[in-house]
Amino acid sequence: MNRDDDPEALALIDVAMASGTRLGEETLTSLNAHGDLSAPPGSRPWAIAVRRELQSAIHDRESDTLTLKRFLRLMEEHEGYKALTDARGETFRSYRAFCEARHPIGLGYDPEMLQLVIDERKAAQARASTAGPLAAHGEIGNGRSRDSVSISNGKRDADYLTARIARDRPDILERMKAGEYKSVRAAAIDAGIVKVPTTLEKLNRAWEMASPDERAAFLARIAHEGSS
Repeated sequence: MNRDDDPEALALIDVAMASGTRLGEETLTSLNAHGDLSAPPGSRPWAIAVRRELQSAIHDRESDTLTLKRFLRLMEEHEGYKALTDARGETFRSYRAFCEARHPIGLGYDPEMLQLVIDERKAAQARASTAGPLAAHGEIGNGRSRDSVSISNGKRDADYLTARIARDRPDILERMKAGEYKSVRAAAIDAGIVKVPTTLEKLNRAWEMASPDERAAFLARIAHEGSS
């Protein structure tokens, strides 16, 4: 594979340049390999494959918690990180060092943060498995059971969002139960319940909140960039 066309290799080069280190040839070569999950645990081909699985599980919202937890345990248990190298081409000295190394060399998170990711996904699954449908406006008191969650108080916490998803998007609820979402909020965004402001909306909001001096400085910068 041509390194100029490999996004992971290019990302690794960026990491090395940012840290002021010379890129290790062995490290770069490992990113162009897919590894082999059937290789002996702890071996280099196995470690390369497990690293790819971990990176995919972390960043893919549809990956379940069991997959992520299993591969983390295997990497630590079989010390697969010792078969991998950092940006300088040196072998990782610890599981933590591998986890904390920037993607695509490592995972980009410390072990504690990875556990939080797992816990948050589990929480979304747990809420989905016990969620009751949210009552529609005007339904309570008209034959609708009060076991359904009322929206009269306008809550937007995780329980409310899960109940809303159960009522309006049962398909998303099923995917939550399967562990496809990192959080309840992520599921609510996909369901169209939580609206994420666009960059333009954020800019408009920032403009409204800016002082006259800040607006003048911003316009001056735009004018300067436009003329350069």
